[in-house]
Amino acid sequence: MPKILLNCTLGGFALSDEAMQRWAALRGLQLTGVAWGEQTQWKVWYRDGCLDDDHLLDYQDIARDDPLLLQVVEELGLQAAAGHMSSLRIATVPDDVDWFIDDHDGIEIVRERHRTW
Repeated sequence: MPKILLNCTLGGFALSDEAMQRWAALRGLQLTGVAWGEQTQWKVWYRDGCLDDDHLLDYQDIARDDPLLLQVVEELGLQAAAGHMSSLRIATVPDDVDWFIDDHDGIEIVRERHRTW
């Protein structure tokens, strides 16, 4: 059964610096974190030492069921892996579910995709 990483508090999904660096290392990526404006608790991440938009890596670019991401969270723990204003949890869904993440003000839940007419 797939495991999916979710944010369960207002503010939105984010990973800690340690979690981002560990995930990148497992992926074989080199990341550079740059403080986002005056908000030093948030960083913008760039791949391969290039500080341009083509090398930007957003938290949302990482698949929430990525096995290496889940490994990082299990290694660090949910609290240590969570970024600023995030609170993480892992949801497990049945294998045959076509799922997606639904977000309301940063609080996320997993929903099953259904057909609509």
